[in-house]
Amino acid sequence: MGKLQPPKARPEHWSGPLIAVVYTRREKRYRIISARRARENERQACDRRFG
Repeated sequence: MGKLQPPKARPEHWSGPLIAVVYTRREKRYRIISARRARENERQACDRRFG
């Protein structure tokens, strides 16, 4: 599992499934390589990290 990035919004404002995203930065833009529903262990890691 990669590095967890702090969320931009507070958790109580989130809705829907948690998505795991792999991205790269190209110059001033971000390019999404893949996005998928987070696995159970990734959801648990997010809960531990961000509450």
